[in-house]
Amino acid sequence: MVLRSKQAPVVVFDDADLDSAVNGTAFAAFVASGQTCVSGARIIVQDGIYDPFMERFSRKVESIRRRMGDPLNPHSTMGTVISQKHLNRIEGMIEETRGRVLFGGQQMLGKSSLDGFDFSEGSFFPPTIITDVEVEDLLWQEEIFGPVVVVKRFSEESEGVNLANACKYGLGAGIWTSDLARAHRVASEIQAGLCWVNTHHRNDPSSPWGGMKESGIGRENGLEAFEAYSQSKSTIVNVASAEDTRQSDDWFAESSEARRYG
Repeated sequence: MVLRSKQAPVVVFDDADLDSAVNGTAFAAFVASGQTCVSGARIIVQDGIYDPFMERFSRKVESIRRRMGDPLNPHSTMGTVISQKHLNRIEGMIEETRGRVLFGGQQMLGKSSLDGFDFSEGSFFPPTIITDVEVEDLLWQEEIFGPVVVVKRFSEESEGVNLANACKYGLGAGIWTSDLARAHRVASEIQAGLCWVNTHHRNDPSSPWGGMKESGIGRENGLEAFEAYSQSKSTIVNVASAEDTRQSDDWFAESSEARRYG
């Protein structure tokens, strides 16, 4: 079993409930400081909802940043990334982008306004929004594994699906819409092993977990996992008597009868 962690696309349609989509996208992107294998790092928003979504999403991100502090403080919203080395990697990838950093983008230093915690004691990086990226951009194609999202807008459903699939990985994806038919249609077209509709990061132990394209081989959870971790074996036994076998299984017997295999 091999699973490669990837950034998941989150496609937000015009008819999505705005507040739920904003809250759900923030959860998809920033839980565990974005260090999950299905982090919602590519946010794809339809034209009709783009401006109000970005306004509320930006306010949500600012609120998360303002309430960061001591990781042991239960009121702190988001913790550190795994190491200083990884923090440097995040900053390096952002420096290479041709997109526009709308919020965040640099290591956090100084004291927390929440509880006075000194951010230099950890590898803290703020929730970050980057817009105006191209699909060829490193941040679109490779997972940053941190609290960073890139945002693009789309017009037609097919364009949103194409943007979601414009990556060599396909572990998870999110869809936000109030149209159930659209949800099933788009989920079937997105090249990902898991598709969430109006939620993210949820899974049942009976539901198989695994990716498509370069996001893994095999499945975890469910009967599919049992099959992936086991091998089938065939044992074929002829139960006919010896007399019957002599009559029926002498394939090259001298006979005028024509015989064909099968």
